[in-house]
Amino acid sequence: MVENEEVIQMDTNHRNGNFGAFLLGTIVGGLIATTTALLFAPQSGEQTQQQIKDRAIALRTEAEGKIEQGRQSAGDAVKRARSSVADWLEQGAKVIDKRAEDIRAEG
Repeated sequence: MVENEEVIQMDTNHRNGNFGAFLLGTIVGGLIATTTALLFAPQSGEQTQQQIKDRAIALRTEAEGKIEQGRQSAGDAVKRARSSVADWLEQGAKVIDKRAEDIRAEG
């Protein structure tokens, strides 16, 4: 049972790492696409600058939201991990207590 919990924890850690990579890729990709589109658009420099500024603000707001979601997800994962470790320690203590009782009974 403990082995299954370890596998679940490893899978959770792997998914959290993938989420961070996905988030970073989304932000970088959005910035590159927006900048490229705006630089090749037929409009004045002031309009282009304003569009870049507006899009940067929108991407920043979106990124802040995603980062907060990531923080909450990481916090939840830490809580689950602490709970799993506490359960594992409690089970281990019970096994040790049982074995100590068995040894006392044999002696």
